[in-house]
Amino acid sequence: MKLSDIKGERVFDVIADIIEPVATIAQDEEAVKLFDAKTRPDDMTPWEYFIDRAKVAVPVLMRKYKSEICVIMAAINDVDVEGYVNGVENPDYEEGSDLPKYTMQPLTVPKLFADVLDLITDSEFISFFS
Repeated sequence: MKLSDIKGERVFDVIADIIEPVATIAQDEEAVKLFDAKTRPDDMTPWEYFIDRAKVAVPVLMRKYKSEICVIMAAINDVDVEGYVNGVENPDYEEGSDLPKYTMQPLTVPKLFADVLDLITDSEFISFFS
């Protein structure tokens, strides 16, 4: 989910929840390089330049800002951090039933990768760093 997908009154809660972790990340020069497209060389496409910046900035984000990323992703997905990381169990699930065990799956490498890619390519999120 992207910030641009959030509508209505929930917008206030999401902004309130993410403003602190976004501000923390925005103070890191290496992390902020990911969002700076102003200095793209003429011989690189925007996507090539983004990938080049991501190679530097994403490892910084992943290593230094795990808790901030989890807070941001939890807020966007309308769950608490525990639910985002460990999943949200389906209260109606029973062993042997056709119902899924989780209403939100626990965090996995593919899920985190997809979520972070959604986040760092979301124009609404990037606007926080402009």
